Amino acid sequence: MKKKKRSIQKLNNRGMSLVEIMVAIVIMALVTAPLLQTFVSATRFNANAKEKQRITTAAQSVMEGLKAFSVEEICWQFNNDAAHPFKVYAGVGSGVGSVWEIPGAGLTETSIQTIGGVRTYVAPADGKYTFAMQDISFEGKLYDAKIEVSPTVSAAASVLNSASLIAGEDMNGYLDAVYKQTASKDSEVYSLVLQNVLDKLNDKDGMYEYELAHLDTTKIFLDKDTTININTSAGEISIVTVALSYSYSAVNYPYYDAAGNELTFTENFAELTYSFEVYNNTDTVSNGALLENIYCYYYPAYSSSLAGVPVRQETIYINNYTGGTKKVYLIKQKKEMTNLNTCENSYTPQVICSGDVELYHNLTTNLADPSGTCGTVTISGSVTPHTELLEENAEILLYDVKITIYGQGAAAGGFAAEPLLVLDGSVNSR
Repeated sequence: MKKKKRSIQKLNNRGMSLVEIMVAIVIMALVTAPLLQTFVSATRFNANAKEKQRITTAAQSVMEGLKAFSVEEICWQFNNDAAHPFKVYAGVGSGVGSVWEIPGAGLTETSIQTIGGVRTYVAPADGKYTFAMQDISFEGKLYDAKIEVSPTVSAAASVLNSASLIAGEDMNGYLDAVYKQTASKDSEVYSLVLQNVLDKLNDKDGMYEYELAHLDTTKIFLDKDTTININTSAGEISIVTVALSYSYSAVNYPYYDAAGNELTFTENFAELTYSFEVYNNTDTVSNGALLENIYCYYYPAYSSSLAGVPVRQETIYINNYTGGTKKVYLIKQKKEMTNLNTCENSYTPQVICSGDVELYHNLTTNLADPSGTCGTVTISGSVTPHTELLEENAEILLYDVKITIYGQGAAAGGFAAEPLLVLDGSVNSR
């Protein structure tokens, strides 16, 4: 017998040659290099996009802050006046390091001046403003900003976007007390009065149950008082309050007892009072913002029953307890009603003043027909009345705003550096 031989196959253990390794490296480099470049580019792009988004958001935050205030109020703050405790920048973190107005051509100092002992903002003749903001903090980054505000110009007509507005003196929200009555206030109170009369009538009457439509409003008389108090406490801190008071009388109103006998009752309604503190100078007096003028915009309470809220008498009290003279602007507002001319003809308000009051008013102007007449207006007390209250002034209505964002330190260098972003917008003048 022959012994079988096992066939042994030898393995190739010689491995990869140097050339093969080099080829593999080259192939890998050719494949991975573009991938790495794409990754690096994507990372850089994302970083740039995030930075641009951060800058844009910071600029938009400044723009939104500007839109919340009038141009004059913005100017007060940018002149570092602590009397105006608002912020045009609402970012996170530390907010803003400092803000100031950049003087325009021919200006060598800030536009806040003391005139007649009162701190006053003097606007530039061309209506153009430039402001600087340092160290705007947003998401851990600091930026500077230049803000340019200029009157909007109509491209078609090449004229300022302005209009003739009816107004008294320019109002300042931090120096002047301004009260505006809501148009519906008289009607709201009158509804309460009628309901009160109805309740009393149903309590008294022994035969009938009444509804609002049954009321005889010719026997219900309503009186309205507006009281303006001007006070000065220690340290010349000023507080102005306005209170509205309503009272009514039901005169000889008929009702019946259980036997059917007709009787009459006279009721006086407990006084309804609405009080408003329209100005408090506590926080601003130390910075020179003393009370200047008082503006009261009110809707007349007409006596004609056609007006829907018949008022027997309207009296306006102005009490000046400051010891000095105060200007008070009493401005009658126009109601939208078909019989306004009739109501103006019969409107006879009383104005009673105490203390020295310089009163500017339009009480003798017929709001329905300027050439028409008004009822008799009675003004008494220590008062100097003026009827030249309203005049037409050309006032800028809209301003263009350009916000340019720079890197930190650009403001100190006069904004000579390359800007990072420019954002355009607009704000109203008021």
